[in-house]
Amino acid sequence: MTDVSLSGMGFELSSFFDPETPVTIEYEDDEYHITLSGTVSWCEDTSCTGGNYQLGINFDYTSRDESSQLLLALRDYFAGEAPILAP
Repeated sequence: MTDVSLSGMGFELSSFFDPETPVTIEYEDDEYHITLSGTVSWCEDTSCTGGNYQLGINFDYTSRDESSQLLLALRDYFAGEAPILAP
């Protein structure tokens, strides 16, 4: 995973995914088990030799509860990490 927000996620993978491909994303830890549906919005080759792809996924929320669960899980996940600031 390269980034995450309430609207979607970014990944770097070794496989190509066609845009508009439906996907399922699962997150599980001791407190949360979240399953979200999403759609690949873009996918591009990021290496000169091929084989590494970055892609973006937009979440397809079916309820407000799903977005709230993701927000709570992200808050708890990052709560213990101090931000890194560069001059």
